Amino acid sequence: MLQAMKSKAATWVVRVLAVLLIISFAAWGIEDMLRAPGLSTDVAEVGGTKITANEFGAAFRRQVEMLSGTLGRELDSEQARDLGVAETTLDGLISQRLLDLYAEENGIIVGDDQVVLRLRAEPAFHGPGGGFDRAMFHSALSRLGITEQRYVEDLRQEIQLSHLTGVLRSASVAPDPLVRSLYHYRNDKRVARFVEIPRPSESTLSPPGDSTLTDYHKENAAAFTAPERRDLTALHLDPKDVAAEIEPSEGELRDEYENRLQQLVIPERRNIGQIVVGDEAAARRALEALRSGRAIADVAKAVAGMDEDAVSLGLLAREDLPQEIADAAFALQANIPSEPVRSPVGWHILLVDRIEPGRTPSFAETRAKIREDLAREQAVDTVVKLANQVEDALAGGAALEEAASQVNAKLLRFRSVERSGRSADGDPEDGLLVLRRFLKSAFETNAAEVSDLIDTALGGYFIVRVDRVVPPALEPFDKVRKEVAAAWRLDRLNAAAKRKAEKLLGEVKSGRSFDTAARELKLTVKTSSPFTRFDQSGDVPLPSSLAAELFRAKQGQAALGATGAGYAVAVMHRVEPANVLSDKDAFDEMRGEVAAAMGADLLSQYTAALREVYPVSVNAGALERLFDEGAIRR
Repeated sequence: MLQAMKSKAATWVVRVLAVLLIISFAAWGIEDMLRAPGLSTDVAEVGGTKITANEFGAAFRRQVEMLSGTLGRELDSEQARDLGVAETTLDGLISQRLLDLYAEENGIIVGDDQVVLRLRAEPAFHGPGGGFDRAMFHSALSRLGITEQRYVEDLRQEIQLSHLTGVLRSASVAPDPLVRSLYHYRNDKRVARFVEIPRPSESTLSPPGDSTLTDYHKENAAAFTAPERRDLTALHLDPKDVAAEIEPSEGELRDEYENRLQQLVIPERRNIGQIVVGDEAAARRALEALRSGRAIADVAKAVAGMDEDAVSLGLLAREDLPQEIADAAFALQANIPSEPVRSPVGWHILLVDRIEPGRTPSFAETRAKIREDLAREQAVDTVVKLANQVEDALAGGAALEEAASQVNAKLLRFRSVERSGRSADGDPEDGLLVLRRFLKSAFETNAAEVSDLIDTALGGYFIVRVDRVVPPALEPFDKVRKEVAAAWRLDRLNAAAKRKAEKLLGEVKSGRSFDTAARELKLTVKTSSPFTRFDQSGDVPLPSSLAAELFRAKQGQAALGATGAGYAVAVMHRVEPANVLSDKDAFDEMRGEVAAAMGADLLSQYTAALREVYPVSVNAGALERLFDEGAIRR
């Protein structure tokens, strides 16, 4: 089981809770995020426990990844936030914490025997013989990058939560009529006869005159209207700039080195191999074989069916291992196998073939990093003082230029800035234009006025003056003539294709044969592959814009829809109802999905009730800063 520690020993694992959909957000890889000293980064507090920015960031990124896979396109953090992923993620984390607290308070304890039983019952770990197979188990954990310790902890918590929510799940019985209706809705199929009508060639169009294009330009003003733009002047107090001018004393650097010594120590690491078997007798046989001089890979394959990759755990520190394994591995001399060691998943024989002693880096090795950190900390304190001076100067009637001069800060000027952050200056190095809070402030401040002094998540401050506002306006025709001409041509070609499609549709509706009418228009009729409401793929795919309409149509009725190349017309040719009896597994799977959804709804109500037991508070400011300053990115 420890084979997952080979190179990913510090990787966190997601908890897969089969039907508890609402709490599927937790325990993913933690990635450090920048934060300013003095600003709380905890996004919520539940019953006296904290949900940190790191926890939220990891869960949020995982949800964005899952949503991107579902939508088939990459989403950035802002797009995901607009879709409500941030709120859903935080609600899921809070719900899980509520259940954890309730389980702990009510003494819901899961013993090792329950963990082992669940592990051995997992079908994904069963071999050809139908029972638990260690090689399969090792392979699965290797693919997931999960350590033994993490897997066992997560499995234990899943069992604990399943005990807690068992009553809720048992109450979630999916009514048979509901499941049957949903099954037919998802799996009923249609077959259509259809034609595709592409846009004609551009050569069929006569070149438009200027009067035609200018009229089109006016009639479609929204498509050619420039957004509001603003010219801005900003004062940015950035700790990064101030830190570059700060030089901590040698004494300060050495004091900080002493303070950090415990954190700086590089622990001893060992290159560890293992054999895992099901009982002590087999472990003893493996041990005797190793003592006779046989290679660990050969013994592992013969005794446990393990491949060479599963045997090697790699170079690990003590904290990378479960305690019982760590104690044994770090007591060994090189190339001398351990006595059998028991863990929740079996018996282990360990062998260490290389030892890297722990060491403490010297002051010289760490001086540069300590200097950078101290300068940064001191810069944040300095920036706070400078910000107070700027506020005092402005309150005394000074212009922004005077205030900047008093604190020796440079002013930044941005031309033609849009709400999106795009500007005529391109991509300024300072980075203010990527901050949501800066853009919000810039577009909420009136012309010729100065905003409030606003802090950033990185310990800095900014203030912005709006020098000029250019309201949204129709771009001059001469400036966008090429774009207008291209849009006019596309509209005309689409209109030609649509007229032809509407003519065919009209003839079919009047009673003419679809095939005859299509043939007269020199169109090729195709018979689609059977399709569902949600899947129009196949050897002869139906244009997706027609599927919903054809599921509402009776046999022989026609529908029209746009395609990427023009239009298509189709008639509903044949209904293929789903047969519940022919695919009982799929029907049972849907029953499980419906029950799971009902269980999730009940669980949501249950956790809402727990909020009355364990107080919940959300730090909206900390959450806002994480996004405003780009601390959460994909």
